[in-house]
Amino acid sequence: MSHFLTFSGPPIDLGGLEPLSLLPVCEAQDYIQKLESELSALDGAPVFLVHDGHSGTSDGIVSDTVSALGDGEEISGTVFHALMKRLLKPEHTIRLWCARNDPAAHLRVTSCESFEDAMREFQEQSQRTGTVNMRVLYARATSRRIGRK
Repeated sequence: MSHFLTFSGPPIDLGGLEPLSLLPVCEAQDYIQKLESELSALDGAPVFLVHDGHSGTSDGIVSDTVSALGDGEEISGTVFHALMKRLLKPEHTIRLWCARNDPAAHLRVTSCESFEDAMREFQEQSQRTGTVNMRVLYARATSRRIGRK
């Protein structure tokens, strides 16, 4: 059971969040490479995997955050929180899923439209199941707020 966190849009600097890095999906493991065209169509391009620095997945950062929450820590004190703050920009889409043995797991995600929604959803899912499956399309939320009077 591995988590994958993909990021679509212009690349950003992850300095200070080492060993995390943005790995172009075309350079990632076969599983994620095979999803590149579908992820690009769903979320935009280019698509990157947030690589945890050792597993070939994003599992390290997700597992560490789920464990921290289980130990009673606040999500605001986690590296995941800092990462999401940096990734969530109007031109970016984030998708996080637990692959398991489901070839369509990347499609079975809960949609979130803000940083706050994403943090709340992460906490709820991780407490309920120990896994997280969500997609954050920040541009939609930003556009809707701008259109309000």
